[in-house]
Amino acid sequence: MYLRKFFENEYNKKNIKTLLCTNTLMEGINTPTEELIIVDNPNTPFELNNLIGRVGRLNVKTPTIGKVILCNQETLNNLINTNTWMDLKILAEEQLVGSNDEVLYLNKKYEDEKKKEIYNSKLNMLKENYEITEELMIEKMVEFDKSVKFAEEGIIQQFLDAKRKYDCVVATINLLGGPSYNFQKDKYNNIKFDGIKFLPYKVYITKLFMKYSYKELIEEFNETYNEEHDLENINIFIDSLYDLNSYIKFKFSKIVNYIELFGIEESSQILKEFKNIVSAYSNMDIAYKILEDLGIEEIDIDKIIKKVSIDNNVSTSSVIELLRKNKELLMNSDISPFSKNNIQNL
Repeated sequence: MYLRKFFENEYNKKNIKTLLCTNTLMEGINTPTEELIIVDNPNTPFELNNLIGRVGRLNVKTPTIGKVILCNQETLNNLINTNTWMDLKILAEEQLVGSNDEVLYLNKKYEDEKKKEIYNSKLNMLKENYEITEELMIEKMVEFDKSVKFAEEGIIQQFLDAKRKYDCVVATINLLGGPSYNFQKDKYNNIKFDGIKFLPYKVYITKLFMKYSYKELIEEFNETYNEEHDLENINIFIDSLYDLNSYIKFKFSKIVNYIELFGIEESSQILKEFKNIVSAYSNMDIAYKILEDLGIEEIDIDKIIKKVSIDNNVSTSSVIELLRKNKELLMNSDISPFSKNNIQNL
């Protein structure tokens, strides 16, 4: 994000004259441009028109006619051949039940008696054993089948028996699934790893909760698995850590809802601490996400939050105002040049 913002700012200030990029840049940000060269053929006429429509349209102060250059005939045919355009039809909502969550949240009813019986049986089990009703599941925004799994497949006992935060991480992944695909050892070149086919991402989650920095995890990765400090391996690992961070915030953090649903957060000190850590990690999303969207490098976010006293009850405009007021302070602080550049351009 901070690199994207850096290049966006430099391009908008005309310090960079040409950007070589994928169409994601054009679609993701409103960058004023007068010329666009389309090298590859986008998948659909819609995507092609979406790209073309951005040329010239944002130059409010100096309006101009944009120039679009297509590099092959196939792209032109894609544009002018209306036979390839798609008709979009809006359909009424399907009444057939696709999952138990549609019964829970959309008030649908199973027509199949056997499926209805299974649903009611599972619901009665939750009611009788844990006093969990449909209303309570809706309030906690949990999935029906995962709530049943929490009770029936020993997940609840795993949490109650946990002796370490790592045990809670394992129990969470057993319920919600994990991002193992990001840590396949086959992605790396000649790493020193004799274990199973995945790097220990559960350990990395635990260490992130224990306030390990990305830098510390990368150094540990190099020391343990990447002794030659292969740069490609380091880049793959860094990308995996970024994905892991998103997984924690947007999927893993949902475990708090299930812990509260079953009322076990006070069962042990470890579980209580674990729930508080995950909640805090998730709750920092607001200020964190705003700063990230403004192009602040990850390693600088905590420093800036402390320096300018940003809390989580904020809006984007109030964060921008705080950064502007404290611009001189931040320009003289120990944050990275990329973050300083993006703050300077606010």
